[in-house]
Amino acid sequence: MTEPNLSRCSPRLALAGACAVLLMSAWPRAASAQGQGPTPVIVEPVRFEEIQERRRVTGELRPVQRARIAAEEPGRVIALEVREGQRVKRGDLIAKLEATRLELELKRVQAQRLVAQAEVEESKASEQQAQVDLDSLRSLQERSATRPKELSDADSALAVAKARRAASEAQLGVLSAEEALFRDRLEDMEIRAPFDGTILTKNTELGQWVSEGDPVAELLSDESIEAWLAVPQQYISAVQEPGVQIPILIEATRQEYTAENLRVIPLVDSSARNFALVANLSADGAPLLAGMSLAAHVPTGTKGKHLTIHPDAILRSEIGAYCWVARGGGDGAPAQAMPATLEVLFTQGGRVAVRSPALKEGDLVVIEGNERLFPMTPVAPTREPAVTAGGGDGESDRATSEDNGSQTPEKRKADDR
Repeated sequence: MTEPNLSRCSPRLALAGACAVLLMSAWPRAASAQGQGPTPVIVEPVRFEEIQERRRVTGELRPVQRARIAAEEPGRVIALEVREGQRVKRGDLIAKLEATRLELELKRVQAQRLVAQAEVEESKASEQQAQVDLDSLRSLQERSATRPKELSDADSALAVAKARRAASEAQLGVLSAEEALFRDRLEDMEIRAPFDGTILTKNTELGQWVSEGDPVAELLSDESIEAWLAVPQQYISAVQEPGVQIPILIEATRQEYTAENLRVIPLVDSSARNFALVANLSADGAPLLAGMSLAAHVPTGTKGKHLTIHPDAILRSEIGAYCWVARGGGDGAPAQAMPATLEVLFTQGGRVAVRSPALKEGDLVVIEGNERLFPMTPVAPTREPAVTAGGGDGESDRATSEDNGSQTPEKRKADDR
């Protein structure tokens, strides 16, 4: 049977002996637990298997929409309806500018349009009269009762009347367009939210003069958000394989997601040689804030042999990740719980790949009942499947998270659940 190669262990694992001493000293009640009888626990063997390797990458949350809302017209701010952190809906009023001059201009154009309308009606009447006069002269011409010049003058008068009507209608159209423009400009004096979101900053105050294009407020969409991951360039082929799913952990809230339908930004950062991998996340549930850090495990496209354990076996203390191993037993003597320090590598298929000089294939690690164990606690191991809430990669992401070192191991395990 091939054993894991421990020559590549990190310097931290090289100090596993010292860590074990620290673990032993972290539970002063260990001796008192000896006389309480074996503690029932559920165990699962450590496996040494070939799996697709994954690499931990980091990233951040970014909003899908973020806009600096600017004034389209100059004016003095006479109403400011929002403050930082206020939630707004699309179309809600953000600010209102003084519009007295535009209102007066609108009234002037409306009056001119009424005059133009009257001129159009007058030109229509003139055209109709010119047409009647021309028709009468043509009737008289058939009886040779008119002179040719009179007929020609009447025909010219009709053409002039038609031209005047066309000019008056065109002038009316210009004034109607000006009126519509002023109405639109008046609407722009009320600055409204272009989408649902939260006011991030205010850029003006009540009574302040703003020019055309000056920002009034910055709006941040909080209904949908994106996870941006910085992935090394050599993994581009692996993350673009069909059906790739990447577990994502929001480090601040401990929320777990499985990212699908990933998008690759086709640009490599020249300094870090990373490209951006983007996934949409739903903001339902615990709040997701733009700028929050996240961690994920992306496939590398290669396979390797690793020790793997159940995610529920992993706990954390001030010195890092560890698990409990049931050792010894037989001839009537119970097995004892012993701590083993770990280096968590990645998650794959509901298992956690780890590196540890204290573990080997076949070791029985405690996956249930490990919250209150102490070094050398007598245990009664049972190899039964554990029922894990959430299951799969979601549970395993807890093993890769960083916990607050001030918590006890029992409290950390309970909080994770």
